[in-house]
Amino acid sequence: MSNAETPSLSGMKYQVESILSSEGAATIMLVNDPKAFSKRYVVKRIARESEKADPQLALAEVLPEVSSKLNHAGVLKYYDYAVKKSWFKTTGGELLMEYVEAKPLNGLGKQISVKHWVLIFRQIASALSHMHRRKVLHGNLEPAHVLLSRSGQIKLLNYGLASVEQGSRPTPSKSFAAPEVLKEDRIIESSDVYSLGCLMFALLTGKSPGAAKKAETEGSKAATPASLNPNIPAALSDLIVHCMKAHANNRPESPYDVLQKLEPIAIATKLGDEALAGLAYDGAE
Repeated sequence: MSNAETPSLSGMKYQVESILSSEGAATIMLVNDPKAFSKRYVVKRIARESEKADPQLALAEVLPEVSSKLNHAGVLKYYDYAVKKSWFKTTGGELLMEYVEAKPLNGLGKQISVKHWVLIFRQIASALSHMHRRKVLHGNLEPAHVLLSRSGQIKLLNYGLASVEQGSRPTPSKSFAAPEVLKEDRIIESSDVYSLGCLMFALLTGKSPGAAKKAETEGSKAATPASLNPNIPAALSDLIVHCMKAHANNRPESPYDVLQKLEPIAIATKLGDEALAGLAYDGAE
């Protein structure tokens, strides 16, 4: 999509169809643009009632520029950001983004088989690999920040923390962030590998990765994913443990390295990505 075709909040008098969610300073709305045949988008409105909203606003401001570097089906598009002011004082901001009929991975509401999770993980690793090739790090990967669409396509969102100035970034989830991110506010390529490992651990075992993270950091023995869920193949269990190493040098170097390990595991499922179609909605409430 060229810049001339990129949707913009400037001059767009969108109509609100529904409120998708509202938490803290942020309200997420499904909207349509009457001037563009009622094409649907999502607008995230962030109110600056206090300085607590500043990290959210800082991320929202950089997301359209970061998103413009990316062109992958598994990465959500962010189109535009507009600062809201009153009497020269910033009162908030609005972020315009792609609309996808989808649910976050932590809200699928049904039991997902290991085989289907493997296909989802492969898509995530592929999307992250694309981002890293374009010099974009996610920095805040967790199940709530990955959508699964009705068609079976994943979408990564809330990425780009590394593009926000240190000290101004939103705090990533402690359960999924790498030690160097939490202790030093330092986001490196293998930080996303670590978070991907934690995500796979949580979704396959139903357990928080916190205990496994603590054990790895302290050098003690932790339960392996396969010991918590015997349906997990040994190769996948070993990969997850490898990704969750506390020291960055001991992890796979990049999401592409993880993708290469996931490929044969995915092939062994004898399923294609079409098997994910409808998974987010069929049988779910």
